Amino acid sequence: MAKKEKIKKGDWAVHTYYGVGQIIGRDKKKLRGSKKVFYGMKFDNGYGKLNRYKLKEKYIRPIATKEEFKEALEIIRSAPRELDEKPLRRKRYILQSIQDGSLFSLAGVLRDLYHLIKSGKADYWSKARFSLVKSQFLDEWTQVSGTKKGDLEKRLKKNLITSLQTDRIGV
Repeated sequence: MAKKEKIKKGDWAVHTYYGVGQIIGRDKKKLRGSKKVFYGMKFDNGYGKLNRYKLKEKYIRPIATKEEFKEALEIIRSAPRELDEKPLRRKRYILQSIQDGSLFSLAGVLRDLYHLIKSGKADYWSKARFSLVKSQFLDEWTQVSGTKKGDLEKRLKKNLITSLQTDRIGV
């Protein structure tokens, strides 16, 4: 998140691990002798408190715009990247993309995992990551567009299928 952006109560944001939530408040607490600021964030699955200092580490970002979703869908429709055959290297790429937290990284890993699943090479872990990333992507898209999640899921699937119909694999 850029230094100039201030998070306010009522803002919608995306947490790298928990997904879309709304900022519901701010707390100051003394921990280990120093004051820390925490933001309360309400998620579908409950309530969490996020340390302000983690915000600088890209754990949270503002919710994307409609224009950014158009760009993300272009990424999803593009040729998939061939993922490494070695499971540990493949997992590292996937985790780094998720930890990056940007909508565009998530779109790319979503496309690449879909390709891996459709090729029959996906293990249980890769399928689980696909479900997680897809759910977070759809939750954010629903919030931005105001469209029902089921309708967006159909649109996402069409875009993912388009990526499989490309003649080449991206590098």
